Amino acid sequence: MPVSPSMRIVVTGHSGGIGSAVARNLLQLGHELVGVDRLPASPEGFQEILVDLSVPGEAARAVQIAASVIGPLNGIINCAGRYDSVLLEQFSWEQYQEVMTVNLRAPIEAALTLLKVRSTEGRHFVVNLGSVGARSASRDLAYAVSKAGLEGATRSLARSFAPLGVRVFCVCPGITDTPMSAAMARDRYAKHVQSTLLGRAGQPAEIAALVTFLATGDSDYMTGSVIDVSGGLVP
Repeated sequence: MPVSPSMRIVVTGHSGGIGSAVARNLLQLGHELVGVDRLPASPEGFQEILVDLSVPGEAARAVQIAASVIGPLNGIINCAGRYDSVLLEQFSWEQYQEVMTVNLRAPIEAALTLLKVRSTEGRHFVVNLGSVGARSASRDLAYAVSKAGLEGATRSLARSFAPLGVRVFCVCPGITDTPMSAAMARDRYAKHVQSTLLGRAGQPAEIAALVTFLATGDSDYMTGSVIDVSGGLVP
């Protein structure tokens, strides 16, 4: 698979299961990274910026700092996400707004800021981590709405960014063995697994493989794509 020359890339949520797998892939390919996350992860081979992405404006600030650290950027990979598993009886607008900020506003902020700090050479891209939960009748209202919004934002940004040479994607995992899914009730986890045609959960490396291809592989005739990686989820 043809790969791009060394690029400068920001990975949000680099301490998570999928984010860390993405970071490992990119480092192995020789790209320069800056990780953006809420908690330190002691990453090897790249620097991290600690921010709370539930605070409006912090994603944009982090991308600007990253560009000042490693230079003009080629791409953003938005892996950071929040899943609270809140039932409707526990719903609050405060919690809803925080989830929407992390899962939807922060990726948009990061993408818009890329236009201000992008390099003048090489390919340019944004890869957002969505979820099949956007379309599978998830009972977690804020999570489902935020991920559905991210799909729409991806398509809208792809249309606006294409003339500028920036491609935009949304990768939508199904049930995946990450710390986020580990926090689910075991009966819910089992139900999600049973809903897949392959009869198993995905692995972070499998999601990261697609993200890596879109960012660095022979994908130049793709943009605006919303791609499920869900083991054949049957809603």
